[in-house]
Amino acid sequence: VHQALDNLETHFPEFKGKGYQIAGFGWHQGYNDMLSTQADEGYEQNLVDFIRDIRAELGKPKLPFSIATTGHGGMKVTPEQRRTLAGQLNVADPKKHPEFAGNVFTIDSRPFQYSVEQSPKSDGSHWNYNGKTLYLIGKGMGDGMVEMLKR
Repeated sequence: VHQALDNLETHFPEFKGKGYQIAGFGWHQGYNDMLSTQADEGYEQNLVDFIRDIRAELGKPKLPFSIATTGHGGMKVTPEQRRTLAGQLNVADPKKHPEFAGNVFTIDSRPFQYSVEQSPKSDGSHWNYNGKTLYLIGKGMGDGMVEMLKR
């Protein structure tokens, strides 16, 4: 990140003299973590540490984070079944993580799972390549970020 930002005008000449602002961070990840018992068990604490580390590295102690859950399997999958899913939901819970109140948002992507019959692929990965699912995840993350930035 630092290398890219330090050389922004080299990579993107149109930014010459304009600078940049890091206003927020989007995070949609975790599928492979839920497949590993070790990663799944430690996911919530690892995500908390990741948020803290990114904020420290970028010098932005309240940098908004917009997170989308790993909702593969839809609503039939519960947070109790998947600690990765629970961790992604929990980091935005102000009772569980008061330091993130108002600056970490999680969109539950499970309702955006469409059936194989409604999707272009049926391999189970990447939401069966369903464009509507991907749009809804992005929109949910974006809407959450906009709300945090309004504060």
